[in-house]
Amino acid sequence: MRVEDQIIISSGKYRSILHIDRLHFTLHHHEEAAFRNVRNPNEVVKHQKYGSLELTLDNRGGSNAYHHTFVVYYHGKRIGKLHSASKFENRDVEFNFEKRVLYSERHNWWYKLLEVVKNELGLEFNNINLLEICLDSTKYFADEYGHMFANSVGNKYRHGNYFRAVRNVKTEMLDNGNGFRINGRHNKVQLYDKRKHAEDFIQDFFDLNGLGGQSNTIHTPFCLALLLQKCKRPCQLNSACTNRYCKHRKEKTHPVQ
Repeated sequence: MRVEDQIIISSGKYRSILHIDRLHFTLHHHEEAAFRNVRNPNEVVKHQKYGSLELTLDNRGGSNAYHHTFVVYYHGKRIGKLHSASKFENRDVEFNFEKRVLYSERHNWWYKLLEVVKNELGLEFNNINLLEICLDSTKYFADEYGHMFANSVGNKYRHGNYFRAVRNVKTEMLDNGNGFRINGRHNKVQLYDKRKHAEDFIQDFFDLNGLGGQSNTIHTPFCLALLLQKCKRPCQLNSACTNRYCKHRKEKTHPVQ
């Protein structure tokens, strides 16, 4: 994505960019679809081609909820993984984008690829299973949150009692206080120095968008990541949900949607 296509926030000496970091979604499969959603390993074709897409079977990096995983290539470039043959008798398949796609400098590339996957495989969009939104900034978020955490009721090592966390929210300190993981009932937020863990293509993305080049810690990209995760357990099962963040977990049966 180009500089002008980002949600860029500039305020005084700080610069921030809001964008997608991870995206997993499910697609409806039907009998007329070009892609065959089969479970029997003897019937799975290891190498498949659908127009501009190529699929290669690779179960080494598979999903616990599906029997088969295909690495998906678009004109020879790896763009994600397609998980098929649900272990819970569900006809849907799941597609996970490669991070490289979401940090591309090409305009709206991830959305164009979503359309390609749907059209070439003959699938219909269902819902988003996992979405991670990042606010990458030159502002050092850990200082301000660290002050609140150090003065929060419930913190064993607190200095004061000026703040109280929302019910069911737990905070973990990372990197000796230079980062935090805030776990809510359904979602979580992480604060961390992203340059310490970023791949080369993410470093290039920062440089392209004016977040790179400085040596001072406070001016290196610091990430505020919000992870939104939907329950992946199909609702046709006659058993309780195993997802700890799902509101159906305590019910005897998973309701039909």
